[in-house]
Amino acid sequence: MATLKERIENHPAVFFLGAIVLGFLAGISAYQTVLEISNQTTVSRNELTALRKDLKILEEKAADMGAGQEMSPISYDMDRHGDDFDGPALPTRFPGQCQDKCRDIPECKAWAYEPPNKCWLKKGKPSEQSRPGFASGVKRN
Repeated sequence: MATLKERIENHPAVFFLGAIVLGFLAGISAYQTVLEISNQTTVSRNELTALRKDLKILEEKAADMGAGQEMSPISYDMDRHGDDFDGPALPTRFPGQCQDKCRDIPECKAWAYEPPNKCWLKKGKPSEQSRPGFASGVKRN
């Protein structure tokens, strides 16, 4: 005959309750881990705005250094519509990359970056138009 301890340990209800408790504890542990990760990667709107301003300043300084002397500083929130080269926009992640592509092509006279990843190279120098999120510039020569 089984002892009381063996009968309790082998009872289906005890096994079922144990599985529920273990699952609950695992869920709490996973929830705590998600909270810790989300707290480490959370960036406030103000911090994001400050980072964007810093990035603009760094891109402007980089554009004015060394080989960037032949290019105008990047004009943020400005578009240069029209006078595009034939074909689709070139993929770029940042306005500075679009500026570099224009610098490397002798026929390019200006450029416009369309977020989130399009670069339009220009045959001429169309006038600037205010357009939030866009960036543009021209060759100085």
